[in-house]
Amino acid sequence: MHRKFATVEQGPAFDQDRTMRPPRVPLERALPLTLGLAGGFAALAFAGFPRDDALITYQYALRLAGGLGFSYQDGPSVCGTSTPLWTLILAAGARIGVDPALFAPILGAGCHAATIPLTARVGAILAGRRVGWIAAAMLALFPPSVAIAGSGMEAPAATLLLLACLDAALGGRRLRAGVLTGLLLLLRIDLALFAALLFLWFRFEHGRFPWRSVAAALVVMAPWGIYAQHSFGALLPHSIEAKLAFYGGGDWPRAGATLDWFAGDPIRVVLSLLAIVGIWSTAPFSRGRWLIALWPLVHFASLDLAGTHVHEWYRTPPYPVFFLFSAAGAVVLIERIAHRRWASAARIAFAGAFLVVSALRLPPTWSLWREATEQWLGGHGAVAHWLAERTRPGDRVACGDIGLIGIGCGATILDTVGLVSPEVVPFNREGDYVGVYTQLRPEWVVIGTYGPLYSRIIGSKGFRSLYVERVRFPYGEEIEYIVFQRSEVGSDQSRKSATTGA
Repeated sequence: MHRKFATVEQGPAFDQDRTMRPPRVPLERALPLTLGLAGGFAALAFAGFPRDDALITYQYALRLAGGLGFSYQDGPSVCGTSTPLWTLILAAGARIGVDPALFAPILGAGCHAATIPLTARVGAILAGRRVGWIAAAMLALFPPSVAIAGSGMEAPAATLLLLACLDAALGGRRLRAGVLTGLLLLLRIDLALFAALLFLWFRFEHGRFPWRSVAAALVVMAPWGIYAQHSFGALLPHSIEAKLAFYGGGDWPRAGATLDWFAGDPIRVVLSLLAIVGIWSTAPFSRGRWLIALWPLVHFASLDLAGTHVHEWYRTPPYPVFFLFSAAGAVVLIERIAHRRWASAARIAFAGAFLVVSALRLPPTWSLWREATEQWLGGHGAVAHWLAERTRPGDRVACGDIGLIGIGCGATILDTVGLVSPEVVPFNREGDYVGVYTQLRPEWVVIGTYGPLYSRIIGSKGFRSLYVERVRFPYGEEIEYIVFQRSEVGSDQSRKSATTGA
């Protein structure tokens, strides 16, 4: 007879609290819902601060809804977005007249709101209802999760689906877990590592591999796989290959995501130590529970190994699992240290303190995001407007920031990262970043003075022989965006002073 992970009710740390059913106490049932509403409304406050990458997905969704195919611009279709399912959802909204710029933040905030009570439910299954509601309180107003939820990115939907997969698997619902896993991988293919660990957990826990779940996931993903292979010639989004080629060439510093995340903030250091206690205290009750607990570490380590640039939305899906084991560790310590009559108050104080700290950190986070958005709109927006007034039909603009600049300038984009321009990838893979310009020769070039590559590019003899500087736009205190024009196609207008912007 195989033990059920969800039915373990042993262990001095949790006594009779461990149960697979949702909390029965009215207050503890209502608390996660209340926290979810608070987190959702907090996320909406960030709806006016989209990320540049979100605009790429919006562009795909709008073109798809308008009958122009799954594409960023005219020409051969390229899957330059890493989140096909999120794109299809936004395209469905655009089809009925809902702008992705409005729909995505609202949907993201709703996903974050739904994640909170689901975190409480999964926590109740993993380690008891006390752990569940404490983890929900930790996640509800956590600034990184709240900010990303309102940013228009797919991360909050991926986080919700990840927890739903975990909930289904822990409850023994293999078919549902497989369907949800398939949807999860269509949102974020990098979460395949989570799926693999979850399936391995099932093998450890139940003594057999969940082939039904794997089959269900493959069936869900099959329609997109067939379409992608037919339309793009590849099952995986092209953006994955492009990012690995661009950032993995050795010139960009390694992300250091694991160390930065776990040790980059005193609060996360404490939470990491609590998570270790939580893993230690719960591991004896399940042969494979350590696989679930290792998920955040494996996720960040995979980013390190890939060497890609780590955005905040890459980090958010592991937060609920991390908080669940941190909460478990906190409950263990509280019930071991505090007197029995004070344990309940100590648990409430811990959760309340985390909520207060998170709430106090939200206004500064909001201010930082507002300033970053104003800077982005001012800098990228000015570049896009300047180019829109000067590019001619058929001109190509080489640019790495293809959200606001790429869409706003109205010209054909040569994406120097390669997300929507496959012809760039061989140059990036070989580290020949200058060759993108000297061999492909776009009419216009936009280069930001950040990262390790810009000085090598604009200082190279080949680049300088082909391009003349036209104008510079400030972006913050130390960064500028420089616009170049290919010299042999320049006009009298291009000879005017770059400093005037004329």
